[in-house]
Amino acid sequence: MANKEQNSYPQKYFLVSEACRHFGLKLRTFKAWREAGIEIPGLIKVKGSNYYIIDPIPFHTWLIETRLEPATQKSNRSF
Repeated sequence: MANKEQNSYPQKYFLVSEACRHFGLKLRTFKAWREAGIEIPGLIKVKGSNYYIIDPIPFHTWLIETRLEPATQKSNRSF
């Protein structure tokens, strides 16, 4: 049986703005993390340019483990 990855992504690397769109983040939030000195896994500087790309696998893992809170059910009301 083939070994399948848990998550699939439409491409191997994303530009920062593409990654923000893909993962549902505001670009300003991402920039605030960088300005605060937060180490963002998967962030890679493109040599000889002002661009950064993101490897989605380590970035997504970090995002889930450190930045997202699990949803909780606040009431039992039916809608």
